[in-house]
Amino acid sequence: MLKKLHLVTASAVVGATLAVAGPALAVESTPDTEPATEMAPAATAAPVTVVDAAGVELATIAVDSVESNWSDYGDYSAPGAGSDYLRIRVTVESRVTRGTFEVSTYQFVVQDTDGFLVDAEPVRTAAEQDDNRSPVTEATLASGESAQLELTFEVVSGTTPAQLLFEADHQQLVTVDWLS
Repeated sequence: MLKKLHLVTASAVVGATLAVAGPALAVESTPDTEPATEMAPAATAAPVTVVDAAGVELATIAVDSVESNWSDYGDYSAPGAGSDYLRIRVTVESRVTRGTFEVSTYQFVVQDTDGFLVDAEPVRTAAEQDDNRSPVTEATLASGESAQLELTFEVVSGTTPAQLLFEADHQQLVTVDWLS
């Protein structure tokens, strides 16, 4: 199901977020590269560091690749009419010194150049469907552990994704990467 929300209602995107150990989160991030001009692997983007209110590092998030018009979905997972899939692979690395950092695909949102937001959703690949497996949607990471997450967004055909956002908590959206 295609979910589009207007930027003004960004706080309504919150739902289904896992709690993250520690106080309210902040982020240390400044875009140090020009926005990408085409949808391609984004391995050159610098990771974003997520910190708590005291400035303690909790995790880093890096975009590994971006694929527009992604089509390796299972037979029963096709996007709706007038929509395409955008697939983004991220690597999340825990930097906590105690406890764990919990992350979920449901904490990621894409904003398009018109200001609309689209939530990530679990979409099985053809191989996952053939093997009767579900996509990985969450990870609990101890210090130094990392996980790759495949994020799938059902976007309106012809729209341009502008940025990938991470919902660190109910009060904050962190810009992970500029997509356009």
